[in-house]
Amino acid sequence: MNKIKFPADAGGAFVGDLKEPKGITRKEEDAKVVMVEGVGLWERTVVIRPDTKPGKLKITVPVRVMACADRCLPPQTINVEAEITVTDAPAVEVDPKYKKELEKK
Repeated sequence: MNKIKFPADAGGAFVGDLKEPKGITRKEEDAKVVMVEGVGLWERTVVIRPDTKPGKLKITVPVRVMACADRCLPPQTINVEAEITVTDAPAVEVDPKYKKELEKK
């Protein structure tokens, strides 16, 4: 089972829903398993907080994955990282659909 733990700090806030690739649901040993064949893409929006200081900002998201072919490998956690450069330009208005969610975080 894949799990993604989005951090709540680091100058950014993850907002909106996680977009997941379409998968095939199968029953494996009395459990429902969703299988993504080939390449899968998971996406989520991150808003950089207006008060974040200029400079390099590294966001790390721990992802617990399980890969299977003929048999499943033990789950392992990998860190997906992105480095963003925050400029000293005036902050851009936060998209209204994320504003309330950002205020909660």
